[in-house]
Amino acid sequence: MNKPFLALSMAHRRADAKGFVYIVDDDANMRLHTTRMLRAAHFQATPFATGADFLESLEFLSPGVVLLEHCEAKIDDVDVQAQLIDQRSDIPVIIMAANADIPTAVYAIKHGAIDFIEKPFSDEHLLNILTNVMSLLEQRIESQARHADFASRFALLTPREWEIMDALLESGTNKIAARNFNLSTRTIEMHRANIMRKLGARKFIDVIHLAMAAEIKTSIDHP
Repeated sequence: MNKPFLALSMAHRRADAKGFVYIVDDDANMRLHTTRMLRAAHFQATPFATGADFLESLEFLSPGVVLLEHCEAKIDDVDVQAQLIDQRSDIPVIIMAANADIPTAVYAIKHGAIDFIEKPFSDEHLLNILTNVMSLLEQRIESQARHADFASRFALLTPREWEIMDALLESGTNKIAARNFNLSTRTIEMHRANIMRKLGARKFIDVIHLAMAAEIKTSIDHP
């Protein structure tokens, strides 16, 4: 189950930094070189010697990108890649592998990696990939922030307002909803106004768009 993002923006990033990168590689020389190179390129790079070490720190890490060595993606029957994707969608995975074949790359992508890079690779090649992935990460975080905002608005609705909202979405008119609940049209209008105010909707049709953005199930999803 994916946890809420620890940061819905890159607010913890240094002003001159391009983003957080986590290097998980059991090759000490490779790990040191990559860390130094990324820091020189203004990324906030943090190395980890094992996938287990990385998972232990996972909940404390800022959104960023992880460079995960293929041999560390699954250790001691612990699927590091699967746990990472399940818990932190704000840390996309780039799998690194030496002498990789096509099935290895396909498996990594099929199981959630955003990219695959074969060792040895040039610094320039890695920097180009990271630049593209960081851009996608920014979009993902912004989307998650909007989703959380919309969901928090629906959380303000009372159970009764949920029922009336569903009825209005299904029937489309105050009169039919009033008849279904044995209430006056005026009472339905008051509930409708409260619902729109809490959701920040100018028109009632906006409620449908907000529900879709927040992935909220309503009566219109169940014909």
